[in-house]
Amino acid sequence: MSTIIILPSWGWSYKDLEFFISRIKSYKIFSTKLTSYSIEGAKVICDGMLSDLINLTPKFLILIADQGFVELWDNTILREFLIAANENLIKMIAISLAPLVLAKFGILKDRFATVNLDIFPEAEKIMKKYRVKLVDLKWVKDNNIITAKRANYLPSDVLEEFSL
Repeated sequence: MSTIIILPSWGWSYKDLEFFISRIKSYKIFSTKLTSYSIEGAKVICDGMLSDLINLTPKFLILIADQGFVELWDNTILREFLIAANENLIKMIAISLAPLVLAKFGILKDRFATVNLDIFPEAEKIMKKYRVKLVDLKWVKDNNIITAKRANYLPSDVLEEFSL
């Protein structure tokens, strides 16, 4: 499988999703439910649920979440999947508040990252709690992980590196 996109079932930006799906030839979308809704009201029928991620090995992972990050926050299946992906150096992009999920799972510990503080200022405390080296930039690359405040902040050379 080439690219997996992970969304909460609610509370994510359709603009961020559209940014990626307009550039990716092959992708599958997974969520906590088979139907997911953006903050703009867009409805997406997902290819599978997070429980279907077991035994999948994508080339790339994209996590998109605004306020819906709280739904992904305690998902043990997603936690195990993302930790294994990180250990295997799968390239990941986390958009807006999705870096909070990576932080809680320990994936961003002692690594540089950014998060969308404009929509959730409390994210700064959360990132510090999980020992993330938070920087106030539009996007940050640290080894195999890119974090960005919004998808459209990613420069084209970074997207090319991720084959997007």
